[in-house]
Amino acid sequence: MSGDQIRELLQTSLGSTYALERELGGGGMSRVFVATETALHRRVVVKVLSPELAEGLSSDRFVREIELAANLQDPHIVPVLSTGTTGKLPWFTMPYIEGESLRVRLMRGAIPYSEAIGILRDVALALEYAHSRGVVHRDIKPDNVLLAGRTAVVADFGIAKAVSAARTGVDGVAARSTLTSVGQSLGTPAYMSPEQATGDRIDNRADIYAWGVLAYELLAGRHPFADKSTAQQLITTAWNVIVAIVLTVSVFGWTGGKQLVGDSYADAKVKVAQQKEQRAEKKAEKRAEREASGQGRFRRRRGDDDDAGDTPSSDPGGTEPDV
Repeated sequence: MSGDQIRELLQTSLGSTYALERELGGGGMSRVFVATETALHRRVVVKVLSPELAEGLSSDRFVREIELAANLQDPHIVPVLSTGTTGKLPWFTMPYIEGESLRVRLMRGAIPYSEAIGILRDVALALEYAHSRGVVHRDIKPDNVLLAGRTAVVADFGIAKAVSAARTGVDGVAARSTLTSVGQSLGTPAYMSPEQATGDRIDNRADIYAWGVLAYELLAGRHPFADKSTAQQLITTAWNVIVAIVLTVSVFGWTGGKQLVGDSYADAKVKVAQQKEQRAEKKAEKRAEREASGQGRFRRRRGDDDDAGDTPSSDPGGTEPDV
């Protein structure tokens, strides 16, 4: 089905409620159009699933799942306004966001630290709200983060879940998501958790993983897996990202971060404690070198030894005679 045919069918399905204006750049998942909602004279975005992705979907099930996502009402989430079907192609509408995607922003160069922290905080708040209501995004990436003024908002919440739930087998029974049937179409391998990439059952921790990859990319200025070209390479090197998630969650104070990350958090805490111990040992060695050269005694006489209270005196009485 050609692009012109899809647009014509979509406009017919929308009737006089929405007037299509132009097509935006879409991906493998959907075709994206800017339209005007005639009753309210406001601009909206209309997304229609691609014919390849819509094949084998239950349109009714998709619409029901989208209705659940439409109940998400949070300042950092782009809401779903309406949904329907064009023939066998499901579509849904969202507000038109004046701004740009985080992907476009990254293409212009490094993002200042303070701005990156604000973006990550907004995305984390969106995830926290959605997860508290049992909704997992499944495709957190720069393309789905929109920058509107000083606020970052997350788009396409519930869409991947709706497609997954609506996918049917030849017998009409909903099929389980797999890497080949859904994962490659909806998820983005570079941001997938190993469980999602292999088609295993996932929960909100898949979003936390993707958020950690996003955090690494924004703060380090590059994707943690920039040199990995295959799904297998991405999976086998996943531990590096898990550590990044642990550290960024602890830094940004994500509520319940320890429980979300699980055992990996404890492992990372051990590593951090080891680093602190190594720094303390180096500090003690430098202090011993100053003592040996006479600098330590001179500094104590002047009251400048900042480290004097860090370790007990070697003299049982707590003092050391002058020589």
